[in-house]
Amino acid sequence: MTSACFKTAFLVTAFCSAAVAQPPDPLTASAFDHFYNLEYKEAAADFRAARDLHPHSADAWIYVAQGVFYTAMYDSGITEADLVNGQSSLVRTKRVTMTPRQEAEFNNALDTAESLEQQRLAANPQDSSALFGMGGITALRASYALLVKHAWFTALRNTSQSRHYFEEVIRLDPSNCDARLVPAINEYVVGKLPPLARFAARAVGMTGNKERGLLEIQHVAACGRKAHVNAAMLAAEIARRENRLPEAIAYLEELTAAYPRNFRLRLDLVTAYNRAGQHQKADQSLQALDAMLDRGSPGYSGERAARIRRERDAALRQVAGDRENAPQLAAAG
Repeated sequence: MTSACFKTAFLVTAFCSAAVAQPPDPLTASAFDHFYNLEYKEAAADFRAARDLHPHSADAWIYVAQGVFYTAMYDSGITEADLVNGQSSLVRTKRVTMTPRQEAEFNNALDTAESLEQQRLAANPQDSSALFGMGGITALRASYALLVKHAWFTALRNTSQSRHYFEEVIRLDPSNCDARLVPAINEYVVGKLPPLARFAARAVGMTGNKERGLLEIQHVAACGRKAHVNAAMLAAEIARRENRLPEAIAYLEELTAAYPRNFRLRLDLVTAYNRAGQHQKADQSLQALDAMLDRGSPGYSGERAARIRRERDAALRQVAGDRENAPQLAAAG
């Protein structure tokens, strides 16, 4: 049950926090462009600058916490895909390492955001925007409890609270597509648990249905205003893992075009092409990535280049293994 707990908690929290309504300024737009291109330090700097322009915006403070946390997560070598791919043992044995300064900034940002949202809720308990913000706050607290402190049940409790906030938003405003992402992820993950673990999840108010959850994730990818990128990335990873390759390729081609400096999307597209038997496209994509590394293209130079090359080599080994086992893969499909 512990594995199921943190698998559920991490998946729910990892993809939801960027869904909060964004303050309308160029700095926030720049921050999210960096964020989805895996440039977390640059995103964090822009989030701080946007916060300074909007000090009374709870959302701006939430983004600061998000930028700090994802910078630490990236530097610690943990990604959202680790648990989507079932790498629960990795997260059980590794922690996100945060410096004391990062922890202080993270917690202060969330405390400030929560204070601002609670003031709004005191004035209007049905303020859907404030409830949405509380969903993001509790989601990030769950991520922190899980990946920094390894406090599994604190993470699960915060995850359940986050789902509750977003479900309340949906009740008040059924047209809010973004609010559907967290409950959808929860539905999908809990729906995949073994029967005994699913029964235990019900004891803490968590129910699920895999098919319904996946349809909702895909719905948010199509209709979401702020959460559609998160939903599309998750839908792509699920489709790739479950060998629904045309669907995965469609998502990944769109995402790679939108975020060309996100090298992981490019590598995921390479492996999806390869598993689909589109070997020429896989090879061309790898050659294009190598050319960007050789040129030092934006996002493919400096200290990132060595990391990209390591992950590129791992993808190349997977490509070679898939081609060697092509008959078995075809039979499985």
